[in-house]
Amino acid sequence: MENCLADEVLSCLNQMQKDCAPLDAFTISCSLTAGATTGDIERGQELHVLAVVENFETESLVSNGLVDMYSKCGLLLESKEVFNELHVKDAVFLITLATGYAELGYMEEASERMKMIRAE
Repeated sequence: MENCLADEVLSCLNQMQKDCAPLDAFTISCSLTAGATTGDIERGQELHVLAVVENFETESLVSNGLVDMYSKCGLLLESKEVFNELHVKDAVFLITLATGYAELGYMEEASERMKMIRAE
């Protein structure tokens, strides 16, 4: 997602919130991706709170978006915390977390996550 599209997604979310439009897991997930693309960690954290308030944090799409957003914003501890709170840790989540580690140069940690996938 390019920054201009990400900004547009976040602008649409803002408008939805102003209009009191109902939100769903897909909307939150897309917004998390947009926040990660722009590197706006403050907005990403606001979206995390929104996901909790709207009771979407356990939705697979949203949880994966949170892991990805925190990783892409360089907050691996937060990414790992979200991951550790998951009830079901499938290969998609492991790959997302491993990718975050690898993109930030933590190859040993990325390799450990990939080993977990092979072990399943």
